[in-house]
Amino acid sequence: MKKLIALFTAVLISASLFAVSYKNNTYQKLADEYTRKAEVALDAGQYDDAVEYSKKAEENAELSRAYIEMMMARN
Repeated sequence: MKKLIALFTAVLISASLFAVSYKNNTYQKLADEYTRKAEVALDAGQYDDAVEYSKKAEENAELSRAYIEMMMARN
């Protein structure tokens, strides 16, 4: 029973750390912003801008993933 409680506690702590890492993650915010810009540019027929914004979104999404992994490994 103690192992089950310890496991449940560890899962809750990990989930809360992930949420904090995600919420305070500037890279994720930038990725979301560039994704929105890419969608707007695509809808407006500005294809070159849409490609550039999508590349920036992809780069920031990768940085976000690395940041979250680093924050989870810290604890």
